[in-house]
Formats: sequence, C-alpha cells, structure tokens
Amino acid sequence: MAEKGDCIASVYGYDLGGRFIDFQPLGFGVNGLVLSATDSRACRKVAVKKIVLSDARSMKHALREIKIIRRLDHDNIVKVYEVLGPKGSDLQGELFKFSVAYIVQEYMETDLACLLEQGTLT
Repeated sequence: MAEKGDCIASVYGYDLGGRFIDFQPLGFGVNGLVLSATDSRACRKVAVKKIVLSDARSMKHALREIKIIRRLDHDNIVKVYEVLGPKGSDLQGELFKFSVAYIVQEYMETDLACLLEQGTLT
C-alpha cells in the first residue's frame, strides 16, 4: 500500500522514482508547490521544487533560476543539491528534452516571506 507521503507526491504530479520518500507540502513557489521529502540515498530532509517546462518562456525562467541559485554560495541562501528530470533521472545538461524538472534543495524550517511578515530583520 502506498504511504501517505507518496500519495501527496502523486496528487501533485511529482514523479521522482523511489529515492525520495515521506513527501509533505511546504508551500507555493512561483512555479507551483514545493514539497519536503527525505532523500533515502543521502539520508537527509530536502525541499523539492517542481518546475513545469511547458514553453520557451518557462524554459528560460527555469534555466535562469537554476543557473543563478547554483552559483550562489552563502550561509543565508539555500543550497541546491541537484536538478533532476522525470523519475529522478540526471538531466546531463539537456533540460530542453524534458517537460518537467525538479530542483532538490536544502530544507529550511521557514522561508524569507515568513520571516519578513514577523517584522524588521535585525
């Protein structure tokens, strides 16, 4: 029987194979729902953002986001562990061949929007 987390992933169209388990909704990004999951290979909790690549514009935005966030290396910015294709496949630099990509990032308890809602940052 499928676990609850796997059902959540299926409902939202996440197709990452069996490597990621225990999916839970985290919030909405510009491109859709972000789920938390456990990476069974690396034994860590991660955030997984699904990006639908439906047209040239969405492809351009996805490439821009991936390139920028992969180059940023700072303690206050979430790290990107990897970018995967359908069924958790390696993209091997060929993002244009797929209709969806998954950005696997460092999991954080909160996001910048929630922090800003609490008041001025010190």
